[in-house]
Amino acid sequence: MCRFFAGYGIGFFMPAYFGGVYIDYKKQYSIANAFVVSVCGLISSLTGGILSDKYEKKGVYMAKSYICMLGTFGGIPTIMLCTLIQNNFWVSMLGLGLEYLLAECWIGPAITMILNTISPDNKGFAVSAFLFFATVSGTISTYLLGFLQDHYDAKNNVSQYGYILCIFVVLAYGISIPFFYVAGKSYTAFKLNENREKEEEEARKIAEEDNQ
Repeated sequence: MCRFFAGYGIGFFMPAYFGGVYIDYKKQYSIANAFVVSVCGLISSLTGGILSDKYEKKGVYMAKSYICMLGTFGGIPTIMLCTLIQNNFWVSMLGLGLEYLLAECWIGPAITMILNTISPDNKGFAVSAFLFFATVSGTISTYLLGFLQDHYDAKNNVSQYGYILCIFVVLAYGISIPFFYVAGKSYTAFKLNENREKEEEEARKIAEEDNQ
């Protein structure tokens, strides 16, 4: 849920950062941000899903976890570039674009790991629980960011928008990485056990056919 914690912060407070720091670039931001979210986000999501499925078919069950981890790790320096460089609009925008391009690859592999380890009868419940906790974490995230920006008077000291958002996102991303690793190890153990059970079942059927 740390990724949603950071994602809601970026989605709701990044406009305040760009609007406060780059007040003369509102039109450019609206166009560039739409491109970043739609194009870079789409490329990242599709690439993460395609690569994770490709390597899982080769037996690399940690692939989904590695993609989540690497993408999240790549999002740390790029969000820093976006929010700490506050004297060049296009450099900040480049950082945001790279952040979306690298870090948004996680959602497909993460959801797939959840669904692949849940029985068919409970998949609906699992998705509902996942979305519920995502919403809760996002609600907490936006409240905390709003509180911090009011506390540090970001409206009258616009550079604080970037510093607060940077620390907020970097911490959330950093915390999520070891959890992705743990999830990957658990997923790998589940898949190996699932494959072993399938092999045993096939061997049993072959043995029964030979006995008949």
